[in-house]
Amino acid sequence: MGAGVAAWSRIFFFSWSIYNVSVIIVCVVALVGIFFSYRSFRELLSTRRSRAFPSLSGMVLILTVSGAAIWSSTDFMRSNMLSNIDSGLQSLETMDEKIKFLMSKGNIPSLAAGIVVNDSLVWTGGYGADPYETVYLIASLTKPFVATAILQICEQNLIDLDTDINEYLPFSLRHPEHPDKPITIRMLLTHQSGLAHYTIQYRCYVEDQGILDWRSENLGWRVIEYTPYPPFVEFLEGYLTPNGPYYSPNAWSSSEPGTQFLYSSLGYDILGYVVERVNDQPFTEYLQENILDPLNMTSTGFSVSDSPENQAVPYERVYGVLTKTLVELPIYDRILIGGGGMRSTVPDLAKFMIAHMNDGKIDGIQLLKPGSIELMHGKAVSFSPQSPIVGYGYGWIHYNENPVNFIDMRGSQGHGGECLGYMSAMWFIEDEQGGYGIILLSNVNENIKSNVVGAPEIYRLIQELLLQEASLMYKQTP
Repeated sequence: MGAGVAAWSRIFFFSWSIYNVSVIIVCVVALVGIFFSYRSFRELLSTRRSRAFPSLSGMVLILTVSGAAIWSSTDFMRSNMLSNIDSGLQSLETMDEKIKFLMSKGNIPSLAAGIVVNDSLVWTGGYGADPYETVYLIASLTKPFVATAILQICEQNLIDLDTDINEYLPFSLRHPEHPDKPITIRMLLTHQSGLAHYTIQYRCYVEDQGILDWRSENLGWRVIEYTPYPPFVEFLEGYLTPNGPYYSPNAWSSSEPGTQFLYSSLGYDILGYVVERVNDQPFTEYLQENILDPLNMTSTGFSVSDSPENQAVPYERVYGVLTKTLVELPIYDRILIGGGGMRSTVPDLAKFMIAHMNDGKIDGIQLLKPGSIELMHGKAVSFSPQSPIVGYGYGWIHYNENPVNFIDMRGSQGHGGECLGYMSAMWFIEDEQGGYGIILLSNVNENIKSNVVGAPEIYRLIQELLLQEASLMYKQTP
C-alpha cells in the first residue's frame, strides 16, 4: 500500500499537510451530504421533512456548477490573479522589493538579472544566486548563437542561405509529403522547414540519461534506449526518412516547406551540424573559437562539467491536488547544442547582446557585419499585429509594441528560452540615440502541471519590470 500511495503522490505531486487533509475531509463531507440529500429526496418524497433536502442539495449543486463555470474561465482567473499581483506591486517602492514579491508569488528559487544601457552592463541583481558566477542552462536562447554562427560562415561564402540543405548533408533530406520541395538553410533559420518541434523519440536521443531516468521515475515515461548510441547524422537520417530505423511520422508537420512557421529545435540542431560539417570541426569548438573567445565569454559552456560548482539546480513548479510545490530535478545536459544546450551567466550574455545592439561590434571585435545583423534581426516571418509576438527573424523574436493579452514587452527584440527546470531571456529596445536591454536567468519552470498564472507568467512580469527600470536608466543617461 505504501508503494501505491507514493506512486499517486508522484503522479499528482500531492504534498501531505494538515491543511490539505482538512480540505479533502471537507470536500468528502460535502459530497456525502449531497448524496444523502439526493437519496432522501428519492426515497422520502412523501414526508414533509424531505422537501427541504431537494432545496438544499439543489442549492449546493447550483453553487458548485456556478463556481466551476466561473473558475473554468481562464481569462477571468488570469485577469483576477494578475490584478491582485499588480495591486501588490503598486504598494512596493524599490525594484528589489518588487522582484522579491514576484519571486514569492511564482515560488521561484533563484534569479540572476542584468540591465544593459548602450554598451555597458550597468546593473546586476542576484536573488538566491550570484549574478556574476551562477550558471544556468539557457535553452532556446542558444538559437541566436546558432544563427550568428550560420551568418558568419555565410559571410565567408561557405554556404548560401537559399541552397538546398542537401548540399551540406551526407544524405537526402526531404519532407515525405512534399518530396519535390527543397528545404533551405533560410527555412531552418525561420522555422519554416516543415519539421516538427519535439517527439519522445527525439527527446530520448538529445537528453542525457539523468533527466531521462527522472522522467521515467516521476512521469512514467517509456524511455527509448538507443544501443549503441548512433552518431547524429545516422540518427537524423533514420529519424526523418520513412522506413528508417528511428523514423517517426510525428517528426514532420503537414505543411509544405517554406509556407508555415512551426517552431522546431530539431531544425537548429541540424543548423549546428551544418556549421560542423562545413568547417570540419565540432560545433562546440566553432562556437568557442568564433563567438565565445572573441567576446571573452569565459563562463559560457556546453556541459555541466565545464563549471560544476557554479550550476543552478533546476526545479519544476508543480500544481497538484490543492497544493503547489517545487520538485527538484537532477542537473542535466542536452547532448546536442543547437536547439538549446548552452549554459551561461548574466555578464557573458550581456556581452553577446551588446554586440547585437551595436551592429555586431563590441570592444573592437566585429562579430557580424552590419548587413548580417540587419538580416538576422529583420522580421523574416510576420504574425498578426494583434498577437504578442509580431515577427521572427533568424533566431530572433520581435514583441508587439502594444500590450496584448496581458503581455507588455514594449516592442523588445531578442530571444528567450524554456526547458525543464530553467528559463532565460535576452531582450533589448533600440532608438536613434542608442538602446537598453535586460538579461534574466532562472532555475524553475512549469512544464509538467501548471496554473493559469504560473512560473512562466511571473517570470514574464519580472522581465517587464526590468524593461521598465532599464528604460528609466536609459532616459537618465547623459
